[in-house]
Amino acid sequence: MNRTIAPPFKLAESLSLVIPQEIKLENDITLFWMKDVKDDSVKLDIEWFAGTKYQEQKLAASFTNKLLLLSETQKIARAIAAEMDFYGGFVQDDCDKDHAGVTLYGLRENFHAFFKF
Repeated sequence: MNRTIAPPFKLAESLSLVIPQEIKLENDITLFWMKDVKDDSVKLDIEWFAGTKYQEQKLAASFTNKLLLLSETQKIARAIAAEMDFYGGFVQDDCDKDHAGVTLYGLRENFHAFFKF
């Protein structure tokens, strides 16, 4: 394989999209559920209106978002990270102008263990 030569350009013949089911919960939270995905991985996005436009001081929104999974009364951050790593998962936090959130990634068979925290 010669990597100095670009592969030929080809248009996709078809594109199959999985559209999530939109479920409105009793507490007025919208849940988007993808039911028939045949994958062993799970991604859970939790997002709220808490971006930088809501902060009164610089960096308050992103700093607060980073503190959410840092520790709790029973476990320190290092123990939480080690346990999530043991189960094949990890956490990613995100903060922009309008939203803040946390994303949990993991394996389907072990995802229930993440909610022990």
